[in-house]
Amino acid sequence: MQTLYSKYAHIAKSKKNYLEVTHPEANKGSALLHLAKQLDIDPSEIIGIGDNYNDLELIDAAGLGIAMGNAVKEVKEKADYTTFTNNEEGVLHVLERFILEPARVKRDKEGKMPV
Repeated sequence: MQTLYSKYAHIAKSKKNYLEVTHPEANKGSALLHLAKQLDIDPSEIIGIGDNYNDLELIDAAGLGIAMGNAVKEVKEKADYTTFTNNEEGVLHVLERFILEPARVKRDKEGKMPV
């Protein structure tokens, strides 16, 4: 459907029986880029985490796109990294691996807390 109607609407499945139909520019990726621009944050500094078709543009727009372990195949294929499932604390794993651990390494090398 998205291929046929992309000129008129953004169509994405977010749950087994739930279809989202919005304005063609209304998706999580364009919202992320709009917010990043408003806050003067480079998209390369953003981690986007998703699990379903409505997250494809988010994964693509973020500097680091991450699929949950329980994500649909297309999200996993688009993502830079796949974490654990939501039941296995996949988001916590992402925070520890990509934010907290690099901060600890930086602090250890410089002997002070990161800014």
